[in-house]
Amino acid sequence: MLQHFGFWIFSFVVFRETLSQYSRQRMSEDFIRLGDMLYTEEAYDDLRQPSFRSFRKQIFSFWPKDDDGLVIVPYLIDSSVGSTKKEDIRKAMTQWTEKTCIKFVDNREAKEKHYLVFQSREKGCFSFVGRSKLAKGQPVNVGKDRECNLNVIAHEIGHALGLAHEHTRHDRDEHVVVFLDNISVDERDFRKDKDVFSSYGVPYNYKSVMHYHKTIFAKNRTIATILPKMVEFEHTLRSNNPVDHYDALLINLAYKCKDTWANRCRKILECQNYGFFGAECKCVCPLGTSGLRCEKRSVKRLPHYESPRCGGLINGTTMISDADIFSRGRISESALPAVKECIWLVKHRSDRRLQIVFEDFELSEDPECRREFLEIRVNSLYRPDKRACGRQLHGARLQPKGDIVIYYRVYILEKIPDLKIFIRYF
Repeated sequence: MLQHFGFWIFSFVVFRETLSQYSRQRMSEDFIRLGDMLYTEEAYDDLRQPSFRSFRKQIFSFWPKDDDGLVIVPYLIDSSVGSTKKEDIRKAMTQWTEKTCIKFVDNREAKEKHYLVFQSREKGCFSFVGRSKLAKGQPVNVGKDRECNLNVIAHEIGHALGLAHEHTRHDRDEHVVVFLDNISVDERDFRKDKDVFSSYGVPYNYKSVMHYHKTIFAKNRTIATILPKMVEFEHTLRSNNPVDHYDALLINLAYKCKDTWANRCRKILECQNYGFFGAECKCVCPLGTSGLRCEKRSVKRLPHYESPRCGGLINGTTMISDADIFSRGRISESALPAVKECIWLVKHRSDRRLQIVFEDFELSEDPECRREFLEIRVNSLYRPDKRACGRQLHGARLQPKGDIVIYYRVYILEKIPDLKIFIRYF
């Protein structure tokens, strides 16, 4: 199966440069950690070779299928893992198994040579990518205490199945903006794949469990390290996204899960619009599509992302107010205290002038406006020109000559802070 191992793997280290510039962290005599990915000594040495493609085929492989066509991934949970985290591991496995032909099997019963070992022996979250040549169990570290929540564990399992980070795809510059000058770690975690590996036609996905969130590894956490070019979907780059339809689609295509279900189903359907044929002998359709073969589309683009629950696109005279945010049920009193984030993309129109008036504005005082703030982006849709809190914007007026982004973050204890913004086209 090695010849099919062409999906998005290992991509954040796929460079022609040698790795001498990168810091190596030895986790044991058997493997080396780079970022949140692990390598055997042999694999690390091969990373220095001119051709990564030969290395890829030589060192790593798919997890094999059994006679029923299920992809068997044996595992053990180490004694260092606490009871709560054990439950998270099993839930994270389920995120993958319920949508694919992956099957995790307790290796106390399977007794396979190659298997995963979930452990909490080290700080941090990390995993090998794909099935390693290690014959005594390859570690998936799930951190200590509160490190590595459920969806982060699902992310590390994604690595173990063969997935790399979504934001290192060769086509990522068409979809995201990366601010290398604000990254506190080695840039390798954000460098894109220079070779054109097959993504099986799966589109770039902001909500992928394998995607970094927008402020990860930021030197200055008031500025993002990575943002979607479609700024109205900034809310999708969260730190806690679960396994998404398109993550499952990629695994289904890479492991040829359709062939598995074909042996069990009387009729095979050709699914459209990035749907995939599933275990229940029917097409599993992505958000925004429907029909027997996912042939009906109710949206223009896929993947389809739900509009932010607070914010959106503005191209006509509008009043943004605290009362409006609260009265529409976007924040319930029972949910307090809560953090609320809203983002509006205010479009400039060639046939109208644009004026923005902050008629009422009050947030908690903070010298650096870190906890609560309103961010105004004028010169760039991705970096703030002004971040305000307290009453700094009360009564302020703006007349931007281009598109503008208003990003609002508030920590609500008992009531909604005062906010009233009049956006006028005239």
